[in-house]
Amino acid sequence: MGPRIAVGAGSASPTVPLMVSPRSLAAAFTRIADPRRAGSVTYPLAAILSLAVTAILANHLSGLAIAQWGGRQPADRLRLLGFLGGGTPCQSTLQRLFCKLDGQALAEALSAHFAPVLVPLPVAAGNQGGGRRRESAAGPAAVPAGRVSGAYAERLLPRAPGGAGPGAD
Repeated sequence: MGPRIAVGAGSASPTVPLMVSPRSLAAAFTRIADPRRAGSVTYPLAAILSLAVTAILANHLSGLAIAQWGGRQPADRLRLLGFLGGGTPCQSTLQRLFCKLDGQALAEALSAHFAPVLVPLPVAAGNQGGGRRRESAAGPAAVPAGRVSGAYAERLLPRAPGGAGPGAD
């Protein structure tokens, strides 16, 4: 699958870091409309944006630093970012593109692509639960996939006949 970027690693929050591969980052960027004229496009928009994000994560923050960082990357890494020809854009190409991009559309596309998947929680038949579980007008309670703790899941999942299964002692 290739290298991955840990987003949120080292933070004080107890959540698991989101692992983002360069391919999924590029996939997120394909949702963004390219503001350049079709005849003047040399590098794919998704590749340029992937390069910029990766360079910024490596602490190369200016347009010049991003362009220089991209120029120093090996061909296999550039292919992962979407540069199939081996070359990368220069500073002026990056600056012109960044001036034309719609920041709001970029934020919305990334939010939509990386939004957590909500999975409805199963409720065991006859679960009295003390009224703790509430449903909203939107429907049953849901949590992001992978965020259910073992103890919480054991309370919600029914036991198999004979006491075997989740929550069995």
